[in-house]
Amino acid sequence: MHVRRCGLLTIFLVLLGSVSPTAIAQGKLGHLKEWVGKHPTYNDFRPHREFLKLPEIKRPLLKLLSRDDYR
Repeated sequence: MHVRRCGLLTIFLVLLGSVSPTAIAQGKLGHLKEWVGKHPTYNDFRPHREFLKLPEIKRPLLKLLSRDDYR
C-alpha cells in the first residue's frame, strides 16, 4: 500500500510540474493571442504596434538571428 501511495504521489508531482510552466507561460504571454490571424504589422491597434517589435518577440529573435537577418 505504501508503494502505491508513493507511486501516485510521484505521478501527481510529475503532472503538476509539467502543467505549471505552461500555465505560467500563458499568463505572461497571453496577450499575444490578440495577434492570431493578423498580419505582424496590423494597423488596427491604437497606438500602432508591430508584432516583431514587441520585446517578448524581439529579444528571442535577436538571439536566434543576426541583426541583418532580423531586419
